[in-house]
Amino acid sequence: MIDFAKLSPGAYRRIKPDVDMCINKDNDGRCSLSIDMPKTVKFNIGNFKLKGIDIVFGKDDAVAAHFGLILKSLDDVVLFEKLCQDLADIEKTGSNQRYANAVTGRLEQWVQFLSASRDTAFPLREQLGLLGELSFVENLLAAEFSPTEILEWWRGPDGAPKDFMTRDFDAEIKACSDAQNEVCISNAEQLADGVAPLFLVVFKFKEAPDGFTIDDVIRELIAKIGNDEKLRRIFERKLLSLNYNPAITYSNLQRVSIIATNHYAVKDAFPRILPNILPTGIGEVRYKLQLNACAEYLCQPPYTAKN
Repeated sequence: MIDFAKLSPGAYRRIKPDVDMCINKDNDGRCSLSIDMPKTVKFNIGNFKLKGIDIVFGKDDAVAAHFGLILKSLDDVVLFEKLCQDLADIEKTGSNQRYANAVTGRLEQWVQFLSASRDTAFPLREQLGLLGELSFVENLLAAEFSPTEILEWWRGPDGAPKDFMTRDFDAEIKACSDAQNEVCISNAEQLADGVAPLFLVVFKFKEAPDGFTIDDVIRELIAKIGNDEKLRRIFERKLLSLNYNPAITYSNLQRVSIIATNHYAVKDAFPRILPNILPTGIGEVRYKLQLNACAEYLCQPPYTAKN
């Protein structure tokens, strides 16, 4: 893990063997990260602005394309270390330009976090959605699957059509409050048939003063991951992809409890809109699924015992 406290003033350290990426602490104690790549590479930074961090980039026509982040205040060093580590964890696959695009794409995700106040709000609807996915991770751990397997199967944050894609089944996770009896299906691919059997898993939550928050669940999951720093960074990157930054203190995290967890076998005439029935010219569809209409498809969890 990146730790600027271990760098002496005036020192720098290369942190990635296949990319010229370095962390630095200047003689005044300012911390920074820099990436230098062949001069043909372009860092598409646009108008990115990060609170508390200067972005510097440019091209030395004789040497390299340069990109850097400079921390303004050591008060933010823990958050800055997480940002630098997240960028360092991006694997270099393909061309140099493809890697530069991946770096700037990840930086753009951080912009929305760091441009806001440290004490900020996390939308309540997104809280329930994330709690649903984290609760499913907990269920898989209780079924004695390993953290490595589960994080590999948790594919939704990486852009996959289903939230979880395991060896033996796929699962789309939804969450709602105790007053709701419907869930939102965001696109036609979410409940589309695939190679593996598909299950819709719905967590129903209610407000509970003695319940748990997202932070509580995350702490428990990190404890179960243990001392494996690589797995922990993978976990945190998935949280970032779901718009939750574990380095930020959110002001409005809701305390809830789970009052029901229902599994539905998505097959046959299960009520859904499939990609192959969309009329020509319809690119995306979003709809609400009434859970009462799915009652005949209720089933047992497919993961109660380790395979």
